[in-house]
Amino acid sequence: MWKQKLRIYKIERKERRYLQKYAKKKEPWIEQKFAQKVPKKLQSTLASAFIKAFDLIFSKGVSWIEKTYDK
Repeated sequence: MWKQKLRIYKIERKERRYLQKYAKKKEPWIEQKFAQKVPKKLQSTLASAFIKAFDLIFSKGVSWIEKTYDK
């Protein structure tokens, strides 16, 4: 009985440590550098351009992608 309680205690302790370690979501270093160098308005402009580019590729992708290489 006490072995089982000890095992449960150890598992709970590991779980608490894991949750403490990964509870805070870290911002990738590239995003930190990007935020320092690029103004907020430009960031939103770049994000919207990126979204529009993906939309174009997904809607008309096959013909656009086939133009980039020889069959």
